Amino acid sequence: EAFESILTKKDSLTIDKLFEEDGFWMLSFYKDKATFYCYGDCDVLFAQRTKLHASSFKAQCALDLIINNMIDYAPKTKEYFGISKNVGLIKVANYYDETLTQDHNALNDAKLLKFCMDKMAEGPCLDNPFPEYREQVIRIVGDKEVQTFSGIEEATAWMIAENHLDGA
Repeated sequence: EAFESILTKKDSLTIDKLFEEDGFWMLSFYKDKATFYCYGDCDVLFAQRTKLHASSFKAQCALDLIINNMIDYAPKTKEYFGISKNVGLIKVANYYDETLTQDHNALNDAKLLKFCMDKMAEGPCLDNPFPEYREQVIRIVGDKEVQTFSGIEEATAWMIAENHLDGA
């Protein structure tokens, strides 16, 4: 709610004003270590680039607090679903609720991420909702050794490079 009230006055805000005067509202939420969550590296990159344009020391400190305490939830999502590639936040959200949409604004993304985090906290994933994001493991057993590849493309490239396609 505090963030929403700040966004309503966005036309009159500068980077320094937002993070110096209004930015410290976030400190009221934390009694211990501040933690900020994102999905992917875009939020960290945005904060880092924004800091370059901040001239106020307080604004720079507020942005540093965010940058240094940002946790990317995408790797945790990969681990939770047992997949090897990042899956989009909206795909994860739609796994739980197909009616959800993504507007690609900070507030909507934060709500989607919170929704997904809460759902994932309910327990382990027992099915395989993203098979296309699982790593394929291919093993080729030769005379003396076993070669392991992450997909058919890698296995084919190895077979060509090593001339193992004789007689094919």
